[in-house]
Amino acid sequence: MTIGSLCLQMVPVVLGVFLAMWLNDYKVRESDRRFIASMLESINAENGLNAQQIEGLLDKQKRTCDSLEFYQNDSKVALVHVISKVNGLSTPDLNETSLNLLQASPITLISFDLLTKLSEIDANHENYNYNQRVLSNYYYVNTTNSEKEVKLTLSYMLADIIYYEEQILMRYQELDSLLSR
Repeated sequence: MTIGSLCLQMVPVVLGVFLAMWLNDYKVRESDRRFIASMLESINAENGLNAQQIEGLLDKQKRTCDSLEFYQNDSKVALVHVISKVNGLSTPDLNETSLNLLQASPITLISFDLLTKLSEIDANHENYNYNQRVLSNYYYVNTTNSEKEVKLTLSYMLADIIYYEEQILMRYQELDSLLSR
């Protein structure tokens, strides 16, 4: 057996190995692409539901701020009474399961623009969730308080929540336009 015939016998084996590696790489890339597409579809659906919740509560939250400012000088009306007049202190519960799942996965197939937008949404969610907890804690600590400053502070905190909700809605629209390109 000569070196030339040995090389000739190895050519199909080497080509077979390279072809198998290429096919495997192609299958992995396709699987990742389908996973990313599925996750983005889920994120988009989740964002739609979140947007509906936010939009459904924005007017009530603004009325709550107005009521807090209206009763700010009335020392006979405690915080709990103002909030009960507007049927409770309401904030939406934002779902971010798909976004968290996508962030936990290998995301090498996502464009920089898309990854940036998803990061902005995540940061807005974190700010919103933090401010929501602070607002709830402040309200429960001061429920029976009727001081002007307490009512105004809660009104300002709720205005911050509204601001973050509006930012989230804007980011959802930006993501939607990015995905529809």
